[in-house]
Amino acid sequence: MTTAETDLVELSHDCFYIELEIRENTNYLLKGNIQIQYAIPAHNAALVTFKFSKRSGYLISPPYPGISSSNAVGPYKYIPIYSDKGGQFLITFQTPPDSYYVSLGFRLWNSKTKVFIGNQVEMIESHKDDFELEIIDNLSTHEIESAKNYWSSIGVSKGYTKAARWSHQISDEIISLNPSSVLEFGCNAGRNLKILLDKAESIKNYLGLDINRDAINYGNLQGLEKLKVGDENSLIDISSGTYDVCFTVSVIDHIPQPMNVVLNLIRISKKACLLLEPFLGDNGKVITNYSAQKQAIVETTPYSYSWDYEKLLQAINIYEFLNKLSIKVKDFPLDSNLGRYYKLWIIEKK
Repeated sequence: MTTAETDLVELSHDCFYIELEIRENTNYLLKGNIQIQYAIPAHNAALVTFKFSKRSGYLISPPYPGISSSNAVGPYKYIPIYSDKGGQFLITFQTPPDSYYVSLGFRLWNSKTKVFIGNQVEMIESHKDDFELEIIDNLSTHEIESAKNYWSSIGVSKGYTKAARWSHQISDEIISLNPSSVLEFGCNAGRNLKILLDKAESIKNYLGLDINRDAINYGNLQGLEKLKVGDENSLIDISSGTYDVCFTVSVIDHIPQPMNVVLNLIRISKKACLLLEPFLGDNGKVITNYSAQKQAIVETTPYSYSWDYEKLLQAINIYEFLNKLSIKVKDFPLDSNLGRYYKLWIIEKK
């Protein structure tokens, strides 16, 4: 794509378009570079719109599978900005049947600072080279214990203590439910809880559970006294409806058997349970993934998994809660190698 003499093009509220030939029923990876002028904006600072057409040129009417839509812009996906300096972005999408062309419209959306996009965007067919999954039905007890041993012994990582944009985003989602009490399962050193408590004076009671004792001790020293060492067995001892909101941020994807954890978190929630987790299209153990920073395939963090939360939550809703749950999902990309696959599952009690 060459739209200007310079390397960067400033985005505005008017789309600029490129049109490309595509294959129908195919997964694509859209790659490019994006930069911002000042501090990092909201996660929805820029977006790309989609229009699919047949070989004849006739527009294929939306909705399109896996692509959000709004009355304001039509089918779209946000362009993820991974740091305060920008960098490479990756967007996955699937083409609908009978499609031959796609028109991509790049525009500014919700930003008070300037956003620039590189004038060369690459679109490649995305097969399993984007990530590798080991498809699994059940994992052994040995796998469960090994995962626990790993995640309990990694110590205190700067990646889990420094400020993260998604901590503010998930906090805003929780605050919209007006809770007076919250539980974060897999809180690590408590980064998300600290931001949430700073933003919401109405929250009078909280609990953070994690199997990493070093991280819990670190969080306690930072003033988060109600962080405790605990695992999925700790949830069993908590009464139903004890906390208005329970939530996770990239935690269930490190648990080899997620059913009982999710079930108990929903049970303990009085108002809602929020799960911010990735889904890569199938249940499985993630072996490798594409690193945007290294621009290469790398080994995934040990004991990482992809779970089909739609099927999991449907089963829980039908068999455990008699269809008394309201289940919603929204795209919620994180700043990580597999961040584009994250979604926020919002499970509310009717």
